[in-house]
Amino acid sequence: MTTIRDIAKKANVSVATASRVIHGNGYVKKETKEIVEEIILETGYQRVSQIPDQDYRDFHTVAVLLPSVTDPFYSEILCGVRDYLNTQKFNVMIFSTNEDETEELNTIRGLQHQKFDGIIISPVNIKGSLSRESIDALDQLVVPVVVVGRDMRFVHFDNIFMEEECGAFDAVSLLLRNGHRHIGMLCGHREITYMNQRYNGYVAALTNCSGNFDPDYVCFGDMEVEEAYQMTDHLLSLNPSPTAIFCSDPIYTLGFVKYMLDHQMVIGRDLSVVSYGDVELLSALKFNITSVIKKSFDMGEHAAEVLLKRITYQNSSEIIRTALVPEIKIRGSEKMQGLTPASV
Repeated sequence: MTTIRDIAKKANVSVATASRVIHGNGYVKKETKEIVEEIILETGYQRVSQIPDQDYRDFHTVAVLLPSVTDPFYSEILCGVRDYLNTQKFNVMIFSTNEDETEELNTIRGLQHQKFDGIIISPVNIKGSLSRESIDALDQLVVPVVVVGRDMRFVHFDNIFMEEECGAFDAVSLLLRNGHRHIGMLCGHREITYMNQRYNGYVAALTNCSGNFDPDYVCFGDMEVEEAYQMTDHLLSLNPSPTAIFCSDPIYTLGFVKYMLDHQMVIGRDLSVVSYGDVELLSALKFNITSVIKKSFDMGEHAAEVLLKRITYQNSSEIIRTALVPEIKIRGSEKMQGLTPASV
């Protein structure tokens, strides 16, 4: 059976872009939309909206609560959830909690008046946790719950998340193998759990693989393009200046690239880079940035699969915790002229 991921691969676009075309949500360039539509026709992919009305009575329903439905990270999780559940005759109710814990709690409480079979939720809190009130409200609904996207320890819900520290470790190790010894990092505030995990991966790679960790080469700041721009400027003022930068978020990668363009610097000649998270805009503009791929779609798909099993086998008490390991898509930006590759 053809999936959204198959459509995206054939059209050479992200899963999120393919989903926007399929579900009619958000802007997509006319040329891209035409390519995706053509592949939909070729493959015979059936959108949910094409299912006859009389068949909807056979559908069960899952509620999906996300901090944002426009952020690429969450929209790809949603794509994975939809793609899996649509094939299983499950309808999907989508709720945006708008990055607000109070709205998250109110949304959960409001579900008491809805009929559904299970919940998939990604927490709003920057620490990747749910408040005690939200946990109690979820328990009162008496349906299976799967937490997706963030590592939720010490709770009784099934949990699907990304191995953030491993992804950062692999990214920095790749730079070390390509001869870099002074590697800077643009990092978010460590109170944000996944940022702290990426920072720990950076430190572990430098400590274990080269013994050359220097805290001066880490800049912390808000996740804004201009902030990343200033952080890059600071790192390049160090002596010796870094030969490579590890950007811990796509926003930082955009700020880094803006700095490179403004200063007429060339990636691979003047400075190398690896990004945690892909930046679709930069790929479209032919900036070949080596990136850690977060597998957001896979998380959503796996969360839906786990939830369906939990709904089917309600007596199972074993908590499922699954960490997906990210992959690195190598595009050449990790290399730099004049550096000799090393064994790490």
